[in-house]
Amino acid sequence: MSFIVKKHSKLDFFETYNKWCEQHKFPLITIDWFPENVFVSYNENDEPCYCCWFWHTDSKLAWIGFPCSNKQVKYRERDGGLKALYEYINKYAKNKKYTTIITTSGREETDNVCKKTGYVLGDQNVNHYLRNLK
Repeated sequence: MSFIVKKHSKLDFFETYNKWCEQHKFPLITIDWFPENVFVSYNENDEPCYCCWFWHTDSKLAWIGFPCSNKQVKYRERDGGLKALYEYINKYAKNKKYTTIITTSGREETDNVCKKTGYVLGDQNVNHYLRNLK
C-alpha cells in the first residue's frame, strides 16, 4: 500500500488528534504543548492513518513526538503508514537544514519504525523531568 503525507496546522488537526488519543486511552495533553504543525500519513483511500508532531528549534536539532494512529482505519489499511510518515519527516527535516532529529518512544511499533528509518537508540534508562512554570 502506498501513502502520502500532508502537513496540517495544529488548529485544524488537534481535535482529531485528541480523538485518536482517546481511542488508545492515551492521556490528553493541552494544545499549548504542541507545535504549529503536524504531519499526517494518508492511505490510498485518503484516510488519515498516523500523525507525528514536529518541533522546529533554533539549532540544527529538530524534535518529533507524540505519534498516534487512527484505530478507525483497519490495521491492514494503515500498515506501513508510520514508516512512510517517518521517512517523509526525515526528508522534510533534511530539506530544512536540520542535521539531527530526536524523539522518544516506549512503544514497540514506533521503536521498530525508528530503527527501520535510520534512527539509533540514544540514552537508555533515562527519566524525563518536567517543570511546570505556571
